[in-house]
Amino acid sequence: MRIAYLRQIFPLNSTTFLMEEVASLIAAGHEVRVFADLCNFEGLHEKVIETGLFDYIRYPRPAWTWRERVTGALRFAAKLGVQPRFRRQYTRNLLRDPRRDLGRLRAAGGGALAELPDFVADALRLGNLSLALRQRTLAATSFEPDVIHCPFLYPWEARTIEALRARFPGTPVTIALRALDLHRDPRHDHEHAIRLAALSRASRLITISRYNRDHIQHADHLASLDPALRDPARVPIVHSAIDTRLFAPDPHIAKLPNQIACVARFTPMKGLHYLVLACALLAERGVDIRCVIIGDGDLRGALAALIAQRGLAARIRVIPSATQRQVREVLAHSEVFVLPCLPLFNGDRDILPNSVKEAMAMELPVVTSDTSGIDELVVDGQSGLLVPPGQPLALADAIERLLGDPGLRQRLGRAAREVVVRDFDTRGESRKLTEVFADVIANAHR
Repeated sequence: MRIAYLRQIFPLNSTTFLMEEVASLIAAGHEVRVFADLCNFEGLHEKVIETGLFDYIRYPRPAWTWRERVTGALRFAAKLGVQPRFRRQYTRNLLRDPRRDLGRLRAAGGGALAELPDFVADALRLGNLSLALRQRTLAATSFEPDVIHCPFLYPWEARTIEALRARFPGTPVTIALRALDLHRDPRHDHEHAIRLAALSRASRLITISRYNRDHIQHADHLASLDPALRDPARVPIVHSAIDTRLFAPDPHIAKLPNQIACVARFTPMKGLHYLVLACALLAERGVDIRCVIIGDGDLRGALAALIAQRGLAARIRVIPSATQRQVREVLAHSEVFVLPCLPLFNGDRDILPNSVKEAMAMELPVVTSDTSGIDELVVDGQSGLLVPPGQPLALADAIERLLGDPGLRQRLGRAAREVVVRDFDTRGESRKLTEVFADVIANAHR
């Protein structure tokens, strides 16, 4: 089937599950186009290159005025002149085989010259020559989707749904609601109306957990939707998934005593300051704790200050960015994984975090917060340990319990991998998603 995906920024390292999902659909033989507004080259995920995802991403160009074009060109020239990193990024090949795109231009002959202004505009906007080259090929290729899928619903996605519906009338739309796009308090959502309008015209709503499905059914701000859209029997659950073949235990990598790991963006809902406080408590108890935190974000400075204030610089190591394989190596060396997430006042929250799934797939016992339906992934005492959110003392107690009991770590770790392989593997969840698409497409043609 032909599937159009909508995502404002793609690829984006904080949504690796979406890259896995798209790559899995392509590998299964489906024709996929991702319509995106922006690309992010920061710490570019190796799987993006390995699977050739850039070959399938369309970055439609906005209608720039001549003033905007000139301003963009001047800014681009300034960056190109003074930033070596930007120059390397600009000339880096991101395609599996750019020769086919060059061949198309050669075959176009004189017509290729007519494409030059658009090619230059795309190169300026995207900051990469190979991507600009691919955009010209995709622009010249016919693609009429059987289904339009929106894996998140924020204002850009809501507006783009309407644009694609106008371009491909009658094409069914599916929308997945995950975290803030579902739980955001309408009082803090200035664009709630446009998102609600997009929801009301969807053919099917999808979500990633039973907790979310219950919320869809009972949330006051969704009460105006067609009851059939909110019927639990008609809201399929397709989990955000991981590659359990990559994230698998490696018996050849030795564990480092008392090392705990955390992988997270440095945002308030990850609760990383509680992890630092828990490490301080453990150090005070005489536990020779070692903590590796992989991640970055707006709170990096505040977290570094707290680590220094608590005298933990020798015990807590922060790695700003890492590839999937580097993350896997850190997890393989660690004895416990910790993610003390918590819901925020604006509705943002972690729903079955993927970093927890990756650790569980590595047979690593996890300690995480008992919030937001986490028990669908981690059952306390069976596949991990749950603690109340925002409680560093309880967090420290759970970590110490695991570090002191190798048998418990092994039992919880093995059960954890069984859960993830059964319910959260990319291949299985992608099959579930295609079944939803097939049903929606069939209904649209009745």
